[in-house]
Amino acid sequence: MGALDGVKVVDFGWQLQLPLATQFLADNGATVVRVESLTSIDSMRVAPPRRGEGVGVSGWFGFFMCNKYSLALNLKHERGPEIARKLVAWADIMAHNFTVGTVDHWGLDYESVRKINPRIIVLESNFLGQTGPHARQPGFGVMGVAQCGITNFTGWPDRSPVNPFVGYTDLVTPRFSASALMAALEYRDRTGQSVYLDSAQLETSLQFIATPLLQYTANGIETGRMGNECPYAAPHGAYRCKGDDQWCTIATFNDGEWQALVEAMGKPEWATSSKFATLLGRKQNEAALNSLIESWTINFTRDEVMEKLQAAGVAAGPVESSADIFDDPQLQARGHFWYHDYSELGRFPYNGPSYRLSKTPAQFRFSPPEIGENNEYVCRELLRMTEEEYINYLVAGVFE
Repeated sequence: MGALDGVKVVDFGWQLQLPLATQFLADNGATVVRVESLTSIDSMRVAPPRRGEGVGVSGWFGFFMCNKYSLALNLKHERGPEIARKLVAWADIMAHNFTVGTVDHWGLDYESVRKINPRIIVLESNFLGQTGPHARQPGFGVMGVAQCGITNFTGWPDRSPVNPFVGYTDLVTPRFSASALMAALEYRDRTGQSVYLDSAQLETSLQFIATPLLQYTANGIETGRMGNECPYAAPHGAYRCKGDDQWCTIATFNDGEWQALVEAMGKPEWATSSKFATLLGRKQNEAALNSLIESWTINFTRDEVMEKLQAAGVAAGPVESSADIFDDPQLQARGHFWYHDYSELGRFPYNGPSYRLSKTPAQFRFSPPEIGENNEYVCRELLRMTEEEYINYLVAGVFE
């Protein structure tokens, strides 16, 4: 039994960030119907990385479509919105991330759906929110990381800004959306009233640049790109270790931690120099300090460096590759990765929840469906259509 057994969700989501939010609900037992269309296939079904060619071979698709039902519905068909409204009447939650005004054409705006279902919870999650001068501007995660300032802080001081390797905001926003939906469910159950949620990628992602924002508001200082450096720590970086492309991160924030690092390194003569005795001195001589520390770390594997320093009370951690992460004994012991067998992908892992509920743990129930694989189940079993009703819609070509 899942914590959200009995919660019904209609997911009109597109791309990544909204479907990932509803994935958290599905993993915890909610009945989630993902509305898709063969006339406009979600690019995340075919986006790289993928295995082979065709629809449904994307790793992303296997990442956020487990435990969900797929309904192929052409909302541009004259009768498509009829079924959409039936889904709204059935659901506890309706969620989408279309640009502002898109759902109005189908009669799926908040005021309209609230008339159909007075207890409905509606989540609209897009790039810049539903209001404001730029609300209608469409956007994706790669734009979001730039507009929220992350790109400005990523990279080296003497080089151009660097985008993170993924649309970071696409992966941040769903966590906030899922939390907001939990609060909305609790409120709705207490009051019986519907809830409207307006979530913006830009605003949720600003939570992760709090330090630069506070630095500006408190001191008027514009934080720039610093590479691996930190204004309040030295050493602070990734240091080469024994082996091919092996690294360990090390950070010391005060003189006590620095002395512990010196002890762990065997008190090398250079470490006793007065220019390294204080944090200010270490910051002023940081380039030389980093080179000297690496002359020590290069003699050990990254795990040996980590173990030596952690035992001494110094913050240190290995830089892991994707292969390392899947082999990580900690993640394996906690069963973090869930494996499923999907016809298009074969045996495939995806991230399980990063939390554990003691009485109702999240669980994998079934693999991602093909587009429209669950049409009849959704219509006949969930929406309680008669066979004749279903066939009429089928013949009309609504399910495409």
